[in-house]
Amino acid sequence: PPQPQPQPQPPPPQQTLPPEWPSSGAAATSAAAPAAQPQPLQQPPLSLPGSARGALQAPKSSLDEEIETLEQREVEVHQAQLRILRKQTLALTNELVKLSAEVKELRELQGAGDAAPSR
Repeated sequence: PPQPQPQPQPPPPQQTLPPEWPSSGAAATSAAAPAAQPQPLQQPPLSLPGSARGALQAPKSSLDEEIETLEQREVEVHQAQLRILRKQTLALTNELVKLSAEVKELRELQGAGDAAPSR
């Protein structure tokens, strides 16, 4: 009895990436690859300024919320770094003022010692 031949599997459908996305793999760069029919691209949701958001804004995905949270954290870290830098700059300035006063005092004492008559 003849054995049934396996049916060939159709190739998986090709996806079209937006032009700003880098393509990878040999299929994307191969000249011998058949030209795939471009699929219509979906436009990203319109980003509106803060006051214009609301009823027009689509529901946020968890990824969008995570990105927003990370951006807020980045701003907070930047502000904390600036506060630390200002505090350190102030401390350095105060130390330099003290050091300058001490150097001035030592120069005055050294000058007074040089002016004293020697025996």
